[in-house]
Amino acid sequence: MPYITGDVFINNDAANPISESKLQNYYKNNTTVKVSPVYDTSGNLHGYQVDENGEYFSTFPLLNIFVANAKIAYVTKYIDVQTTGIETEVDVIKIEPDESGTQHAQMTSVIPTRMNYDFIGWATEAPEYRDGKPYINDKIVTEDDCVTAEQMNEMFFNSTKTTITFYAVYTIHNWTVKFLNRDTDLTVIHTINVQHGKTIPESEYKSLYPSLDDSDLELTEVYAFLGFANSLDKAKEGKVDDISKDEITSDREYYASYTKKSVYDNVLDAKWIYIEPNGKIRLADSADPSKLNGKITLPSMVNGITVAGISSTGSSSVAF
Repeated sequence: MPYITGDVFINNDAANPISESKLQNYYKNNTTVKVSPVYDTSGNLHGYQVDENGEYFSTFPLLNIFVANAKIAYVTKYIDVQTTGIETEVDVIKIEPDESGTQHAQMTSVIPTRMNYDFIGWATEAPEYRDGKPYINDKIVTEDDCVTAEQMNEMFFNSTKTTITFYAVYTIHNWTVKFLNRDTDLTVIHTINVQHGKTIPESEYKSLYPSLDDSDLELTEVYAFLGFANSLDKAKEGKVDDISKDEITSDREYYASYTKKSVYDNVLDAKWIYIEPNGKIRLADSADPSKLNGKITLPSMVNGITVAGISSTGSSSVAF
């Protein structure tokens, strides 16, 4: 049968009331269509459209059935409040009341979407968003705070509570940013998550000091780390980028960039060494010995102090 979308109205007479819930649930459970979300210019979910190349299957997202004279129904309603304040119905589940007194809210199978946000669950109140994070009553909402299917089983309908409403909760998406070495394996140096639209904190990459195998160079040559480039081709050319200004809106990779230098051009700097009052050199407390490799040029005098030896572990030293 062809796809039917939109609203269907049945003009039945009062003497023959129809159960909207039975009609809705029949099509919900027996009709499967492939759809994709439609967003407005602000990135808010505007609705869904039938799309054979859609991202997911959704049951009954496009057809609403209304009758002029309906039997009383218990309604579980799912609402997505857009950033504009407009409410969009994500799903409506209706069940015909019985005399059991145990009928409860029903969990939807529909997963709403919002551009650059992640859906984390449903709440009984509409959240507000501050810096991309959801708040209800000035308290940040996490996935653990959202209503579960088990909790819905305890939310009962009665003669005065015939509708139970839930609101979609999102949190802004975090993108994965990787810092890679420019070696044959493109070894991952560091990985972080950055909130959509934010820049990378300098503390996450300013303290990174990768090294590159210099065994293919002349004896007196080394690879000196320059910084990070936003493409492998740039890194291979020894170029670097000012990544502090990059607003992260997708997963990103940055590559360590190096240049060839003489071993005599630079000595080991303060990020690696600490000069003791007696003139001995040892690794700085913040330095990771496992990352200290290759050809190291040490100073014989620093700040007018003659270097007397090198302490590798604090308990042993080598004198000059």
